[in-house]
Amino acid sequence: GTSWWTLTSPRMVIIPDDHALAYKAILRMRGMPLFYAPAFYKSLEKEARRSGFLTPNVGNSSTRGLMKILVATDAWHPQVNGVVRTLTSLARSASVFGAEINFLTPDGFASLGVPTYPGLRVALPNRREIARRIEAAAPDAIHIATEGPIGWITRYVCQTRGYPFTTSYHTRFPEYLAARLPVPLRWSYAALRRFHNSGDGIMVGSPMMMARGFGTSL
Repeated sequence: GTSWWTLTSPRMVIIPDDHALAYKAILRMRGMPLFYAPAFYKSLEKEARRSGFLTPNVGNSSTRGLMKILVATDAWHPQVNGVVRTLTSLARSASVFGAEINFLTPDGFASLGVPTYPGLRVALPNRREIARRIEAAAPDAIHIATEGPIGWITRYVCQTRGYPFTTSYHTRFPEYLAARLPVPLRWSYAALRRFHNSGDGIMVGSPMMMARGFGTSL
């Protein structure tokens, strides 16, 4: 059957039995762009097939290690929604594409309940701790998946410290917000455009999003 995951690149270098390197790589799930990275590395070295009880082989490499990606998200366990499911699935599959994904989440921060969304809580992070977590992760790339407090403060830290970052926008949050609160759509879309268009790349799922002024469709 058709794979859920695809990796596309305008330039890919393949050295048989050694490695493959994709530049400006875009990772998609069911056709939806989820991730952009300047480069993805994948080993093509062949090893003899082994069987029986196998012990783990743990090691590291300064030249052939997995690309470390830090994803900042306001949506995380124990929430049950499409964002959490997608990110969890992405983390499990990332090694196939030469990447290791870690998450900057609301864990460890105080939070508030959202009145119009039962079961959803919004984190109250602080800049110092967000910056500390980014430094501790030492990522090769930073991706901001949501526009909540975690996303906004991660964006601020990246901008003030000169860290490149990408974002993605796949929802119609302004319409959702306007259905519950008297907030004009133009205000919400202006804030979202400011958030997303300040990064090094934005992934959107349709030409409609481009028409709203969200960067370039990937």
